[in-house]
Amino acid sequence: MESIRVRGLRSLVDTGVVEIKPITVLVGTNSSGKSTFLRTFPLLRQSIERKTKGPILWNGVYTDFESFSNSLNDSSLKEPGNDKIKFDFSFIYTNFPLGRVHRINSKELSLEINVSIDVKEGAAKNSCYTSKYMVDLFGHIVDFYFDEDGTLTKVSSDKINWELNKQTTKYQLTNTDNLLPVIKNPDYSYFYWDDKKSSISSVLFKQIKKLLQEHSGSGSDDKMNRFASFLVSQLMSDESKLSLMRELKSTTKWNNLVLNVWHEEHEHFSFLAGIIDLFCIIENSAHINAQVNDLLRRVRYVAPLRASNQRYYRYQDLSIDELEHTGANVGIFLSNISKKWRGRFDDWTAENLGFKINDRVVSGHISLEVEHVDSGFSDNIADMGFGYSQVIPIIIQLWSVASSYEASLKGEKKSRYIFVIEQPELHLHPKMQASLAKIFTGSIKLASDNSIDLRIIIETHSSPMISKFGDMIALEELGKDKLSVVLFEHDRKERRSSLKKSDFNSDGELENWPSDFFVY
Repeated sequence: MESIRVRGLRSLVDTGVVEIKPITVLVGTNSSGKSTFLRTFPLLRQSIERKTKGPILWNGVYTDFESFSNSLNDSSLKEPGNDKIKFDFSFIYTNFPLGRVHRINSKELSLEINVSIDVKEGAAKNSCYTSKYMVDLFGHIVDFYFDEDGTLTKVSSDKINWELNKQTTKYQLTNTDNLLPVIKNPDYSYFYWDDKKSSISSVLFKQIKKLLQEHSGSGSDDKMNRFASFLVSQLMSDESKLSLMRELKSTTKWNNLVLNVWHEEHEHFSFLAGIIDLFCIIENSAHINAQVNDLLRRVRYVAPLRASNQRYYRYQDLSIDELEHTGANVGIFLSNISKKWRGRFDDWTAENLGFKINDRVVSGHISLEVEHVDSGFSDNIADMGFGYSQVIPIIIQLWSVASSYEASLKGEKKSRYIFVIEQPELHLHPKMQASLAKIFTGSIKLASDNSIDLRIIIETHSSPMISKFGDMIALEELGKDKLSVVLFEHDRKERRSSLKKSDFNSDGELENWPSDFFVY
């Protein structure tokens, strides 16, 4: 995920577009909206992992927002039309060839798409539904409007306007339990020009073919079918569409039109391109939703109150491929790591933290011990102080993702992960807090070495950690473009948060930073 914007969620009236860097640090006073923003990520993950009646599962295993009505910003209700919560994010989409037409434009195999949903309260108590879905494709913003039953009622953009409730096509129901609306499930068993298929895509394809026939003056159905199929074969920019049209040789009228008359802003071309975009978005709606779901499943969340370390953990012969967000299964997770991977983990913790974590199975229980590299002495983790219980789940989970250990367990390709952590500095000495900055930076490098795109989002009150990030930038141990600091400020009277971006300069100094932030 490249960026996110949240509107109407509790105090977050409008966060603006927040870019997600490799390391994004959220700072601010208590109750300023940091946790609400950070918990949006586990909220979205729990929403796509369970089958729900609506798009958002407000109360789940990772976080509890209670309900839509409890989550809607109080001041929003005072403003007409602000009865919705809006999630807007951009991500890298892998293009799909449609139908039996092979991919044409290799330049757009991956592209950045911006999507958003407006979530409103349903008629039933504690229910919600998607009232509007926006897709921004190469700057062409297409809005889809739905009623509570999931029926698509209207499509509009600066290029097209289609009131579907005035049409005879009443079959355009979406899958309402997805995060993003799936307007049409993919069906690759037929060519798009199959007139026997009764779908919204058939209506659009016929219109595309009709416009091509009018502009070319050709009456050949076969040729127009081929032309239209090539033009809708994948999501394309207007520049690519026009380039492809110039390659599709036809009548003299057509050749003169695309070579000498049409340009990207030409009225007739723009209208045709808009319908092509609409067709492609609808046909790709299942893939867009699936790719967003795949990304959100890779959200890893560490809660602010981690489980306390125990002297003994009960051993269970289970295969564990992911640490719980509270760290409650840390014992069995460590005991599952194979000898090969365990050696890599020990080397990483020894290098970055100066200790190893050993596990021993004793009478059906697991004992965890911290072995200090400099002395060789070991202590049971329960005797190490509460700070260790809070930081060890973070260390293990970070290594698991960044090293590709977790991906290997799940048989997945190395991919993108979003790692969100609330207050990693809990119960840690200031020096240890500062060392976390090195751990996070090292995790990003480890992930990069393993071809993993890891984004870490941290909510913190730790000035030592923030200062250490600045020191690392000044020493060129961390590129200043790899880190962003987002400052949250809260207006108690208006009950709304405002966000301001602060960056480190090359000297490791924070810019656009309130001078009294750490004053007390």
